[in-house]
Parts: sequence; structure tokens; C-alpha cells
Amino acid sequence: MNYQSPDQAPGLRLHFNENTAGCSPAVIAALHALTREEASYYPDYAPITAKCERYFDVAPNWVQVTNGLDEGLHLAAQAAARKLARRRSRARASTAPSTRFGGGGRARSWASAQRARDRRGQPTSSR
Repeated sequence: MNYQSPDQAPGLRLHFNENTAGCSPAVIAALHALTREEASYYPDYAPITAKCERYFDVAPNWVQVTNGLDEGLHLAAQAAARKLARRRSRARASTAPSTRFGGGGRARSWASAQRARDRRGQPTSSR
């Protein structure tokens, strides 16, 4: 797909994340009010984060301000991947045979029985 400017392409172009109606006069005024230094870096997120938490009536640390949608999606994907990894790690830990105090459960008992059969020359059972 080739990019075409809004005057060349008809309809709403939401997939380009463009505002085809133009910028709000209030936004233009706010941009003009910024100093050169204020426009050169991202502001501290703590004040706006706290204000959003109060507005939405949620506990602290339940709001995450990001530098655009891409960063938000990236953080959400990372959080989901971490949660899945923790779940898998817990599942592996709970199904691993215990070797403490000579344990090992059925896997160890079956392996010991299999070795004993091999030494005696008995046929093995198919599992």
C-alpha cells in the first residue's frame, strides 16, 4: 500500500492514525504556549498518572501512561508474556517428581522396577 495524502484519498483513514478533520484550535494554542525546552522531552508522568488514577477511582499503580499506542501495546504484550511464563514455571514445578527424602514418585518406582526386570531378564511391559 502506498501512502497518499488526505486530499488525494477519499474517506476516513483511521488505519494511518490521522485526524482528517484537522487539529483542534485548543491544541494549536497549547502547542504555541510550549517553550522550546518543554517541547524537547517527555514530561514527568507521575502527576498525570496520579490524576488519571483519581479520575478513574482506581488504586495506585493501576494506570500506565505511555508514549503512544505502540508502546502501550508493547507493554501489554510483555506483561502477558511474563504472566504466561510464571504460569508455566509454576506448572512445571508442581508436576516435577520430588527427589527429597528418596522420593520421586511413580516415575522413580517404575524406573527401578524396569531395571530390576532387565537384570532378571524378564519381559518388559509396554506402557
